[in-house]
Amino acid sequence: MSGESEKSLKELCVQHGTDKAWHRYPEIYDEIFRTRRLSVKKVLEIGVLGGASMRMWRDYFINAIIYGIDSNAECLNQSSDRIVCFQAQQAERAQLQAFINQCGTGFDIVVDDGSHFYVDQQVSFGFLFPHLVSKGWYVIEDIYTSWWADHLKSPHMPTWDWLQVWFKKGLLPQGAMMADEVSYVQQHLDRVMLYGNTLSTIAAMTKQ
Repeated sequence: MSGESEKSLKELCVQHGTDKAWHRYPEIYDEIFRTRRLSVKKVLEIGVLGGASMRMWRDYFINAIIYGIDSNAECLNQSSDRIVCFQAQQAERAQLQAFINQCGTGFDIVVDDGSHFYVDQQVSFGFLFPHLVSKGWYVIEDIYTSWWADHLKSPHMPTWDWLQVWFKKGLLPQGAMMADEVSYVQQHLDRVMLYGNTLSTIAAMTKQ
């Protein structure tokens, strides 16, 4: 590797101005993905905003196409070399299916940095997890938002508590997932890991 591809993820994070640096997520991601920088082909990030983190991923995974989903149509302006943006609500399965129809399946990594509402997180996970490659990673950022008062309006279990069931029983409860999604996840989920601290927490799940 040379040039941009020699930079650490933290350096690229600072260069492109993404707030992931504040959470210290780049150090975590470097630990997880450093050995896969050349082999990753497809990355999906939920939550585009100004496109900074998508440009960070593009320069980190130099052989990958970076896909982005956002509810705001302005995200389409961020499409560029090896970056493809698609407008969709992350909790609307029909819109996620439209994305898959257009962009295909077989993602190496999915990163949910979207609404941070736990229902949205669980819907997206249930729908998109089957579209990971074997040994792929599904990451949900900012799990601490499960405790925000204005997020506690759903009858479903907050994502933090939802994950704790896995650690205690080795399975994920249905939450906001569909029954067929739960069945698929139970058969193909390999590991669930938590990184960071109470203010900056990443849940990382791998597929068998």
